[in-house]
Amino acid sequence: MPERRPRGVAEVSRRGRVVGVVACAGVLGILLVALPVAGHGSTSSYEPGALTQAILAPSPSPSPPAGPAGTAGTAEGTAGASAPASDGQDAGGTSAGTVPGAGAPSSVPTPNPAPMTTRDVTPFAPLAPEQLAPAGISPGLGEGTATQAGAPPEAPAPVVVAIGDSIMSGHGLDDPSQSWPERLASRNGWQLTDLADDGTGFVQPGDADDTFQTQADLAVQLDPSIVIIAASNNDLGVDSGDLEAQTMSTVQSLRAALPNAQIIALSAFWGDESPPDELQEATDDIHSAADAIGATFVDIGQPLAGRPDLMQDDDVHPTAAGQELLAQSIEADIAAAFAGG
Repeated sequence: MPERRPRGVAEVSRRGRVVGVVACAGVLGILLVALPVAGHGSTSSYEPGALTQAILAPSPSPSPPAGPAGTAGTAEGTAGASAPASDGQDAGGTSAGTVPGAGAPSSVPTPNPAPMTTRDVTPFAPLAPEQLAPAGISPGLGEGTATQAGAPPEAPAPVVVAIGDSIMSGHGLDDPSQSWPERLASRNGWQLTDLADDGTGFVQPGDADDTFQTQADLAVQLDPSIVIIAASNNDLGVDSGDLEAQTMSTVQSLRAALPNAQIIALSAFWGDESPPDELQEATDDIHSAADAIGATFVDIGQPLAGRPDLMQDDDVHPTAAGQELLAQSIEADIAAAFAGG
């Protein structure tokens, strides 16, 4: 017959085993609740594209200089300065085999272990999921049902404003959403406001009697995180001094009102034929203005050169397919510029 333990000791043993089993079940429940979250990731509606990440990625912070080993101000130096532990003690001065902070050993003798009998095991009923899940986590196991209390809010889509002419507005297209700014916005999760207007330039007023300065004034009211502004062939024939001055003034006004925005300045676009020499002046002016305010200048070249099949009948504005080629080219050029390419 197995040796019988005192009643009080048996109760302590049974309670310890029950607590241990319940704790294990709780851990298992937490893991089952957390697995859908780890497997499916965020359910945020905003999935930034590669271009957005390239533009808005913060610059890496420089690491603080590491001090010499053993000097004050570093964790390693502080730890190394501690006095060596004596025999039978760890580095913190605690005697080996004792629990820090536990105080003097208890005077109650520990009972000798005895063989366990079936009467020592107390059966327990499985706990419901809501009892296992920690506070703030839903016990459901389906996709998207586990939510963490206090989780950070979804990242808002970046607010982007486009300032430009009829090439950027999608003139002549059946659907304005086929313009290259709209295409970039769609694939990169932007909240885009395309202020571009037919006939507009830095100096030349457009069909609505507005200039790029007019559009810039509207842009700052939207508090965008990204502004895209392009030089225009609409300014061909204006006084070169006026063009240089107005380009600088407009770009400077954007920076003054939006000190933290990423301002991207693009070179002037032509069509499928060789551009006139005067177009380079417009590109040089916006390049200089961008450098002056710390904006990013991007030379997009002439992606549609030699492609009359991608131009509308007026031979000025791209077709929907031409706008797609522009979107691909400009997206790659902007990403390369921010990557240092």
